[in-house]
Amino acid sequence: MRPRTPTRRALTALALLLSLGGASLLGPAAQGQPAPARRRAQGHPTATAAPAGSGAGQGALEPSASPASAPDATEEQARRDQVFARLGDVTLTLGEIEDDVQRRSPFARRQFADRERLVEHARELFRAKLLAHAAEARGYAERPAVRTLVDRHLVATVVRRQIDEPNGPSHVTDEDAHAYFDAHQELFVRAEQRRVSHILVETEERAAELLAQVRAGDLRAFRRLAQSDSLDTETNQRGGDLGYFAADGTAAGSTDAPVDADIVRLAFTLTREEPIASAPLEVTTSAGPRYSIVRLTGIREGAHPSFEDVLPTVRRRVAVESRDGAYRAYIAHLRESHRVEMQPLEVLRDISLPPPPMPAHNHRGAEPETEEQMAAEGAAHMAP
Repeated sequence: MRPRTPTRRALTALALLLSLGGASLLGPAAQGQPAPARRRAQGHPTATAAPAGSGAGQGALEPSASPASAPDATEEQARRDQVFARLGDVTLTLGEIEDDVQRRSPFARRQFADRERLVEHARELFRAKLLAHAAEARGYAERPAVRTLVDRHLVATVVRRQIDEPNGPSHVTDEDAHAYFDAHQELFVRAEQRRVSHILVETEERAAELLAQVRAGDLRAFRRLAQSDSLDTETNQRGGDLGYFAADGTAAGSTDAPVDADIVRLAFTLTREEPIASAPLEVTTSAGPRYSIVRLTGIREGAHPSFEDVLPTVRRRVAVESRDGAYRAYIAHLRESHRVEMQPLEVLRDISLPPPPMPAHNHRGAEPETEEQMAAEGAAHMAP
């Protein structure tokens, strides 16, 4: 039999009641009062009028438990099934309210310690259910835009239930985590890194002169000399800085060429107490032998954490890989279980796409077309 749909008159009356506080829809749960044990056990919904001046529950509908259709229904389920508000076939149970509150952030949940806020939130939930019921009765649920939103929610739900939850970090065993840790040491062990600056000059005599000046000054003096005297055009304008590098001369995540091996070896012999090399270092360049004055400017200590130190991180990494594999396997299973028909890719040419957005324009309303115009445009923006 087709479920009853609230009439427009009933919905209008309900809206009026809600605007006045919704008192006729709220039961003792709104006041923090438990429903009578006998009524909860028997599951008889009873509408009662509370005495005048009794607060939020005036004329309230008593919360009631759904009839225990199954002999093994637990007391907890009966409690959650108590109806907080009802209009025709539309109901809101305590369990639904609890689930909605539980889905919210800890900060949002704290506000519901205030009973008045909780009651108002329950009213809002019931209003939303009424509106959803009315929209469905008018066929809005079958509109393409609504179906798209529903489909997205269904996709998110099936991915969460079938893939994410069974493959979360809590499901990763210690054995699997340890195996991953042993096989991916490079992800958890960080090698020591050194940072140096250098001044490259042509002769050993000039290097000795600059070394004496460097020893008499500070790091700022070193940078000034690098800018004025260093032949290394890649680093001199940044004070000779070669950045951080590991013992192999490479920087993590960088595609730059490794630092000269002789400079690297020297860098790892310097200390914070003696940051300047005692003598110029001879290095080989494309132009022949040159001399470098090297100064240590930074040390990043290496890290060799134990398995226990990084166990939470390892679990998350294993879970991500497990989740990705489960997702691919689930899609493959769906493809094998159902016949998938796809048209040739040429069909995509018939898709009507919106026009691309208009390109950004400069302040004169026209785009610069040549490098000269672009340079002039940049100079105009840099001018005071």
